[in-house]
Amino acid sequence: MANFMKKTVLAVLAFVGMGFVLAAGVHAQEAASLDGAGLKRVQQALESSSIEVVRNGAGQPVSILAKPCNTCDPVRFLVSDSLSFHQGGERLNIEEAAQQSGWPGTVIHKTDSEMAEKVIFFAR
Repeated sequence: MANFMKKTVLAVLAFVGMGFVLAAGVHAQEAASLDGAGLKRVQQALESSSIEVVRNGAGQPVSILAKPCNTCDPVRFLVSDSLSFHQGGERLNIEEAAQQSGWPGTVIHKTDSEMAEKVIFFAR
């Protein structure tokens, strides 16, 4: 009887394991089919050790300078009309964002035009 229980448990474990393998295979196929379906990424994110908000004389943002690392050259992004600034889940106005200049964060930008759409400063 104990031998029967042991075989039953092993059979159930093998069946569950096969289910995980099949599920992973289906997920991989879906991901591959999406990549090969001609879909292109419209946004990318650049994590930066330092983000600077560059403003014009009227105080409006005209570009974003993001340094991917402390010794890297800055990457310049123009700003989209819908540019928004955030920190810790809260939306910032331009004055608050300018005060965060020099802090690390992430720039979400369009891949085709390299325009910044969202700047997320890391919480202090």
